[in-house]
Amino acid sequence: MTNNLLAVSELVQIRKLRELIKPMLEPPGHLNTNWLKQNNWIAVPVESGSHFDDDDARLLAQAMQSAGFSSCLAVATELLEHFPPCFNVETTKEGLMVFGHECAHFNFVLTPASPSFAVLCTVFDYFVVSGSFAFVESALGCSLEAARARFLQFARDSHESQRLADVAARYE
Repeated sequence: MTNNLLAVSELVQIRKLRELIKPMLEPPGHLNTNWLKQNNWIAVPVESGSHFDDDDARLLAQAMQSAGFSSCLAVATELLEHFPPCFNVETTKEGLMVFGHECAHFNFVLTPASPSFAVLCTVFDYFVVSGSFAFVESALGCSLEAARARFLQFARDSHESQRLADVAARYE
């Protein structure tokens, strides 16, 4: 692990972080849509092969830093054996790429300790960006409409088009 990705090892802290993310999730691969509505958040799925590519990481890092965060937490949304369940992640392109490389085989959510955004990173072929309208558009680098249309096109072109169309509909 590099200094861009530091495992949280204190059991009390890990327990607190799991409790922090619990209401926002329908584990392991979805955000809780009722929780999103209660917090007036929007969520948009994004095509992904292993959490983030270079452009995704750059846009997410810029949005997170613009929101005032130099780091965030990565908390596993599933029980993991022989792998740390929580990390502190630098909100730089490099920090997010290291996180993606190290954790691509697991479901994680990235969020600050006082949640103002959440990025659900799945082992499926997408991740979900959620938060305020301004944060989500900044993190996507385009309008909500364009991002949703892009994901729907990805769904239509996929061999799992119905599953991905269901994901798109969930977060509309």
